[in-house]
Amino acid sequence: MINRSRRPGPVPRTWLGLTLVLVAVLPGCREASGESGPTPEVLRGREVYQEQFCGTCHTLTSAETAGMFGPTHNGMAKIADDRLLDPGYAGSAETARAYILESIVEPAAFRAPGFERTRFVMPSYQHLPEEDIDALVEMLMRERVPE
Repeated sequence: MINRSRRPGPVPRTWLGLTLVLVAVLPGCREASGESGPTPEVLRGREVYQEQFCGTCHTLTSAETAGMFGPTHNGMAKIADDRLLDPGYAGSAETARAYILESIVEPAAFRAPGFERTRFVMPSYQHLPEEDIDALVEMLMRERVPE
């Protein structure tokens, strides 16, 4: 049973001091460990990814999608590097970033291995505002393979 007639007393100094220390120190712990949260551009890229329903076709763990018709987007920068070396690559990109951009605005430049003959063809997203495309590219460049 709770005693409602008893008024709470002042916060003990040790608790107050500990609280102030935690408030001052904890925000820096994440940065000191080398971890940092997603940038605003990456967060916007994830929003665009979800708004455009990219996860219907593509798997991307960080966006909680498990697409069924297209290649994974987990570890996309590494995948892009590998695809640039593919003898069947006929696009014009020379960097992973340029490959990802090309895949978004001109997906017919290269069909991912294993998806060349599928009836599900990725549409172009060149109609999106440039800043949304840039955000998608940045987000995909930072995607890693989940552990």
